[in-house]
Amino acid sequence: MRISSLSKVCCLLSVLLFAIPQTTFAADAPWWQRDTSTKQTAQSVLSNTRIEAVPIPVLFGFEPADLPSNFGVPRSGGRTHEGLDIMAPRRALVVSPTQAVVHSFGDGASSGLYVYTYNPGGEVFAYMHLDEIAPRLEKGDLLSPGDLIGYVGNTGNASGGGTHLHFEIRDSVALDPYPRLTGSFFLQEKITFLNTILSRLDTANTDALSTVVAAYYATDMRQAQAMGLVLPSSIEAKLGAVTATDVVSAYQESSGTSGETVPTNTTQQTLPSGVDEQDVTQLQTFLIETNVGASAQALAKVGATGYYGSLTTAALAEYQSAVGLSTTSGAYDQKTQDYIAYVSGGVVGSTGVNTAPAIPVSTPQQSTTQTSVSLTDMPTQQLSAGAHGAAVTWLQAFLIAKHIGAKATALREITATGYFGSVTTAALAEYQAAVGISPAVGYYGPVTRDYIRTNG
Repeated sequence: MRISSLSKVCCLLSVLLFAIPQTTFAADAPWWQRDTSTKQTAQSVLSNTRIEAVPIPVLFGFEPADLPSNFGVPRSGGRTHEGLDIMAPRRALVVSPTQAVVHSFGDGASSGLYVYTYNPGGEVFAYMHLDEIAPRLEKGDLLSPGDLIGYVGNTGNASGGGTHLHFEIRDSVALDPYPRLTGSFFLQEKITFLNTILSRLDTANTDALSTVVAAYYATDMRQAQAMGLVLPSSIEAKLGAVTATDVVSAYQESSGTSGETVPTNTTQQTLPSGVDEQDVTQLQTFLIETNVGASAQALAKVGATGYYGSLTTAALAEYQSAVGLSTTSGAYDQKTQDYIAYVSGGVVGSTGVNTAPAIPVSTPQQSTTQTSVSLTDMPTQQLSAGAHGAAVTWLQAFLIAKHIGAKATALREITATGYFGSVTTAALAEYQAAVGISPAVGYYGPVTRDYIRTNG
């Protein structure tokens, strides 16, 4: 039988095709191992050296000391956790911590809304359970540090649980992100990123995002103003003027849904006459700062929002029990108001601050007051309300040791907790005013640091 010329050509092509090295993977290969044109693009534009110190991808509200270490913990079905869960309010901004190329994005049954990116050194970063993916994000996009990835949510198998970002780092295998998340962007960078993100949104989403930022990250915005940074006008107009209704509306407008997207802490409880949202914000900051238990820690992740909901109620009940108040219901009654006003030196509330409240209660547990604090460990970074960690603990210990006045006494009652709240702000402002540092606003910056270094 003769083989036709066409058959000969087909046979030759088949031999040649099988001889060419194959660069594709099996259809069931893990997504981070698949060789694609996008990967080739990433290899051509990204550094071959991986970035060891990765900034935290949730833009506001977190420092390394706030992060958990939950990589490798057991999961159902014999699995282990292959990422890091960062608990954050719904619609918190998730940004690319490095230059990156978008690998893919979509909606998975387990992951929920996700974005995968190629990153320097051949690594892949994954962002899961998002409430929404950044508008107009496309496969192959080159991202700069601070570019929007999406918004924190609880989609996929996180539905019904706390809103959080599931963040992964992969290089053939899953790597623990925790040791690598050793810093956050500088506040100047954060404000620049925020301006860029807002400039790319339509009017409705700009207003919604501005409302959420003004509500949850007011301390960051005030600090930025104190540093002379220019805030987005849409946020500056909302600072101090955001209500519970505004934030609920912002969640609904940005998500296109209703009830299930509203944080649990926005279900307003009945407040005593004369108590407003500003009072609740002060109370929440105080509860976060005293940090007596799990509910206070959960409240810290949401922030001082001014909404007296179930989480605030639980944190207050936890505090009432810890200090021995006769009521432990979480109600902000007059006895509780008077007691906290006394303990905080008048920073929280305005009644009963000159004499001890006429109620049989104990004071919060105190740590041993230091008579001196070593300047060797003096923080070099700038600190203000909302900061966390060892640097804040040092500053609090220093103010307690100096014991300038009533606010330092109030801080001593709370102890050095490592959280920079309203009492720490007031105690630092008191110290600054006493030693002649201007402005005496409770902000730890170069002027205060240099004074302490020189004068001890």
